[in-house]
Amino acid sequence: MLIRFACPKCGRHISATRAQIGITVRCPNCNAAVTVPKTSTLPLPPPAPLVRFACPSCGQHISATHAQIGITAPCPNCNAAVTVPKTSTLPPPALGSLIRLACPKCGQHLSATQAQIGVTAPCPNCKEAVIVPPTSTLPPPRPVPLPAPVQTGFREKKRYETTVILIDDSAALLDNRKKLTKWTDDFTDARNWLIRKLDARHGEHYVAGIFDHEHNRSVLKMNGA
Repeated sequence: MLIRFACPKCGRHISATRAQIGITVRCPNCNAAVTVPKTSTLPLPPPAPLVRFACPSCGQHISATHAQIGITAPCPNCNAAVTVPKTSTLPPPALGSLIRLACPKCGQHLSATQAQIGVTAPCPNCKEAVIVPPTSTLPPPRPVPLPAPVQTGFREKKRYETTVILIDDSAALLDNRKKLTKWTDDFTDARNWLIRKLDARHGEHYVAGIFDHEHNRSVLKMNGA
């Protein structure tokens, strides 16, 4: 954690590591000599604003950090795949506008407006009479976090696809072929792999080749009996 303090001369905010405690440095703004204190003398910076959006499938409100923009993850409510947008598509929450409380009998979390302070109403869960207090007795709700990104079976396709198809003439027609494949971005690696596979199966019937997906063409074809 960084130590945050201000230059006593110009007020410039400065950050330093714990290893720099006691060291005298120059203020980057006014060049005054400043000694790094043992603890921070400035409050922590406010957290970065969250991106707030709704699941297009079920409408669940979701919050994510700016580092998660573009990530696809399952909705925590309906499990549908949702992608974090670049900017919030929901208005910011109205902080402090509602009074949050719990039913003293069943613990159900409830919300009420300031105008409802002192009103007695039945709990929607257990029907116990609940009086709205003058201030919230529950902490502010935390945003629903975004789950881990959706794991897909896709991988980035490399340039060269090297294929060896071994043909067993003694087997049944539907079972007489075995396919070996290797993907690589290096043509020499693709060719050497192909040669090793064919050398290991000398005398077998095969069809082999290397296909360049970048230029969408075959660059090597081989067959043997």
